[in-house]
Amino acid sequence: MRARWLLLLVLVGCGDDLPTRDAHSGTRLRLSWFDFDGTRQWEEQEGRHFIDGRFVNTETYFDSTRNEPCAPEPWLDGITRCTPDVELIDTKRYADSACTMRVTENPQLFKYVGDYDDKCSVRRVWHVLPVVATVPHTELFYRAADGKCWPAPSSSAYIGVLGGELPYDTFATIDTAHGPSGDRIQMRYRESDDGMVLPIGLYDGKLGRADVTYFGDYIALPPVVASGQPDTLFYADAACTRGYVRVESGCGAPANATGDFPTYYAIGSRAPTPPTYARSFGMCMPLANTPDGEFYEVLTQAPLQPVIVSHSVASVGTQRVQLQFASTSGGVTLRLRELYDTLLATDCVPRKFPDDVYRCAPDQAAAELVPGAYSDPSCQTPIEIAQITPGHAPPRLVLQDRVLLGGGLKIFELGAPFTDVVYSFGGSGGTTCGPFVIDDVYRVGRQVEWSELATATLEAD
Repeated sequence: MRARWLLLLVLVGCGDDLPTRDAHSGTRLRLSWFDFDGTRQWEEQEGRHFIDGRFVNTETYFDSTRNEPCAPEPWLDGITRCTPDVELIDTKRYADSACTMRVTENPQLFKYVGDYDDKCSVRRVWHVLPVVATVPHTELFYRAADGKCWPAPSSSAYIGVLGGELPYDTFATIDTAHGPSGDRIQMRYRESDDGMVLPIGLYDGKLGRADVTYFGDYIALPPVVASGQPDTLFYADAACTRGYVRVESGCGAPANATGDFPTYYAIGSRAPTPPTYARSFGMCMPLANTPDGEFYEVLTQAPLQPVIVSHSVASVGTQRVQLQFASTSGGVTLRLRELYDTLLATDCVPRKFPDDVYRCAPDQAAAELVPGAYSDPSCQTPIEIAQITPGHAPPRLVLQDRVLLGGGLKIFELGAPFTDVVYSFGGSGGTTCGPFVIDDVYRVGRQVEWSELATATLEAD
């Protein structure tokens, strides 16, 4: 593995230097960039984000060999491959009564169909089949659990005929690594087999993958993987002092376990034999039956806290849109997904608007408008309020996306905190007006026009 650490010095506010690991393309996988009048931000960010009313994978590359976009997807065999967008169908469809000709009812939306399987409670791709022909609608069939082929209702005007399964080596493989080794907070990055290196996030050396999350401070917060609560663990001793978490056989240890927030625990070694005790209503009791699966010790004797990271906004010349960074005392610096619009004094993320223009817009995952809210106990006076999503700092702008519902895309300023009682309709039939509990609520101000946002061009290297 050719791990290459590329350092980019970025000037920030007071002349400090922020070292961050840069990205570059390989000979096969290419990167796309948003260019905001000189500020270049790569489009690829790990995970799925809420866009256009749905969660979409925003970590996309371009496979120059296959001449199509792709995204890193972990397959059932544990290998991450840069996979094109595939349709996942719960029930397979066929165009013949013998159930031999696989088809899809959505050839206008997908060029591929993916078969999947569940491994360790995660749905993963296992086979990818291309759409090789589109034909007019015909009677469809499905194979039932008893192995027989039965007619299946369908209203599609056209169906797509699937070809043979594509070989695994059709797709570029991508490894995920992290470093520098031994540090509590490290950098996670993608490295493809053709030399592409791309930072994607932080890594806690004791607790696994971490996201930059806001709870009064910016912290490197690991996703919750397993419960470390006393009554959810199994124990190897009659005093219930050494707790173990259970996983399905062959699935490996979880990255961490959590107790009462913000307490986390690291995961220790695998138990040589299944533990035989558990806690119930505060009492340590022997188990009547030996549990199945595999067990890993939860190091509850050494609780851990998430690491606070600093937050910085670059100040490069007169550029309107600046990069943002999360940095640790150990010297690790991550370029964040969020940019900063100096003219509007707000965080923003690249987004394609309905008019096909890319703009730096409010992050839809940070806040949302609260529908059906009233300020009086008779629900006669509607109010416009927005709620902040946990883990996000209060933004200056909030985005409402109702494009799929025919309502368009609107942006509003966020006003002062709303501290009065909020009322809404509920109860039987939804006709009773009453108070409801809602936290982190803000008033909604004026509507912001699209023309006020910074625009960008999408480039590929």
